[in-house]
Amino acid sequence: MKNLTSVIILILITAFTALSACSAEPPGASAEEVTAFVKTETAKAWTPPPTPTHKPDESKILGPLNNAGFRKDPLADELEARYRATKIDFLKEDGSKVFVILQIEITCENPHNKPVYTPERAFIILVHALEDENIRTQVLKQVPDTIKKLVLIVKNHDMEIGQVKASWKDLIAYTKQDGSLPTEEFSRSLEISP
Repeated sequence: MKNLTSVIILILITAFTALSACSAEPPGASAEEVTAFVKTETAKAWTPPPTPTHKPDESKILGPLNNAGFRKDPLADELEARYRATKIDFLKEDGSKVFVILQIEITCENPHNKPVYTPERAFIILVHALEDENIRTQVLKQVPDTIKKLVLIVKNHDMEIGQVKASWKDLIAYTKQDGSLPTEEFSRSLEISP
């Protein structure tokens, strides 16, 4: 509707300009001013409206990860540790106007108070969860196309024990298990901090 209104205004301005040029009276604006105005209105008429920003639903990421993804090995949950995705954030970086970082917080709880969990182990649990095509599809529906990096924050209850950073594109490629990204190459690209 906005484009139609702008086109009508443009036609009226063009007709007025043509009629003014034929009259004996000098027009109220110079030819350059009229041309600039017409070009501005033309640009307005052809500029597409902005597309709405994708609003991710964090619960649609947390749910699949916790309900199916991290519950694949009940024996490991009992003997080693329980992993639970507790928080999802989408972050902007360096003045970006779009989200470029997906930050996932995973909390580890050990039923026997043994220090067996590491950032690496939590990342492996996340990778195995995303290898499930159904879970990966549900997560990808919520992640904006602008995401470039995953930051995994691993906590023991409320205390951070480390982080793993990965290219989002590489993580998804690796979890598809199609051989396009070898394990050795993928593991070398990770940034791990204790």
